Amino acid sequence: MRKLLNRNGLLTRDVVLLLSAGLAYFIVAGISFPVLPRLVKQELNGGEFEIGLAFGVMGLGMLAMRPLVGFLADKYGRKQLIVVGAIVIIITQLLHVPAARSSLGMLLLVRFVLGLGSSAMYVGQATT
Repeated sequence: MRKLLNRNGLLTRDVVLLLSAGLAYFIVAGISFPVLPRLVKQELNGGEFEIGLAFGVMGLGMLAMRPLVGFLADKYGRKQLIVVGAIVIIITQLLHVPAARSSLGMLLLVRFVLGLGSSAMYVGQATT
């Protein structure tokens, strides 16, 4: 057990930081999941289709970013990719309610950009 906590063991400072960033990512990125259906229904008078669209467009953003992420990670570094992805995720999570009060299109744009940031952070973490 001591070897795990040892500097030469598995739990080095960098590994602990990476795992902490991963935990923070899943907490922050998942915050909107339980409230998104209610947000679409109450603010936009949307139905099941609009709720599904709001969830799905994030996946499209992730899919769109994946081909670029490897190149960006090689060019700028994985740690920078994680930081930029985290900043994008935080900003877009804060914009969910104002976007939903504006229009479905704005909410979908925010969700798409959230997907871009999520892809950057996830791939940055997975390849570090």
